Amino acid sequence: MIKHYHFKTWVEKMKRTNKLLIAAAFATAGIQPASAIELNWIEGVDMSVYGSLRLGYESVRPDKETPALKDYTGPRDAYSRVGFKASTALTDSITAGIIYEVPLDLANGDARTPDGRTEDVRVAKFQLSGDWGNVWVGHGWLPYYNAISYKVDLFDTFYSGFSTFAGFRRGETIAFSVPVAGLNVSGAYSKGDRNDRQQDTVDNRKQLAVTKDIGNLSLAAAVEDVKNKPGNSGSDVTYYAVAAGYTTGPWYFGAKYETVDSDINDSTRFNNDGDVSWNALASYTSGLHTYTGMVGHLDGFGEGYSQLAYRYQWRPNTRFFVEYYTEEETAAIAPERQGSLAGTGDFIGAASGGDVMTVGVRYDF
Repeated sequence: MIKHYHFKTWVEKMKRTNKLLIAAAFATAGIQPASAIELNWIEGVDMSVYGSLRLGYESVRPDKETPALKDYTGPRDAYSRVGFKASTALTDSITAGIIYEVPLDLANGDARTPDGRTEDVRVAKFQLSGDWGNVWVGHGWLPYYNAISYKVDLFDTFYSGFSTFAGFRRGETIAFSVPVAGLNVSGAYSKGDRNDRQQDTVDNRKQLAVTKDIGNLSLAAAVEDVKNKPGNSGSDVTYYAVAAGYTTGPWYFGAKYETVDSDINDSTRFNNDGDVSWNALASYTSGLHTYTGMVGHLDGFGEGYSQLAYRYQWRPNTRFFVEYYTEEETAAIAPERQGSLAGTGDFIGAASGGDVMTVGVRYDF
């Protein structure tokens, strides 16, 4: 288990470097190629600064205006970030590394995620890796997302990634990924729920994922078990999921299916027993042009929704995009330059879904 006070103290110290890291990245990004910015500071240690700046201009139209959500047109960040990596070989088979990555909200000029999460650090972990796999501790992406959700999380706007029950990234985590008999097996244990937008009621979460690549076909299965803190009135919950991704020529197809096992038997509540989430995605690339479409359903958060996108890869590190997103019930759409207010009483029921058209640009370094 990772001691809470040790991790918290370390994160607080690292936060002091955020402004310097962000300033350095912006100062150098404009003159760098598509690859990360290499830093030759210590002999034998590979270091680099990287980032992704993503900003869209969106037109949001809720099906029904409310005091909290009205028609508007304005800018919104699409999960910009800047980070630092360092690694060094300890032996012929073990490499040690650290990753520290902070979010940027370009639309609000702040170092935070734009979806309303309390996450002020995206990744902060120490890792050991080699041909045998890897193990890491800290704050990072979880196995369930990597195996399941990523197969359909392929859009460029703020509305990417809202199609899953399970957690994306969590702090106070220990995780591993190893090859076993032709499979890739990964797991994680996280204490608490540091990234929740609401009050932290989670005691711990455990994940296990198995993936198998067969030529151009990738198959995956995963489970996440979430235990609430003692005395919390909520239900413990387990998510089960399967997913597949297939590439053939210029085409990519992705799909996933998730279901909920809980003690909740109320269809008006999130995590109701038997609730499901599913997605089907297709993408076609021709030269510098990529066309993507997805349909999906997430019980308790958006219900039915769909997404269409066009992407133009202007330079190796720069793309322009146009996306259309629609949801049956209010979930991801939110007031201008604010995080999602889903779950706040009159907002989610009264707005009754809506549509969004976004144009934007993404620059990676």
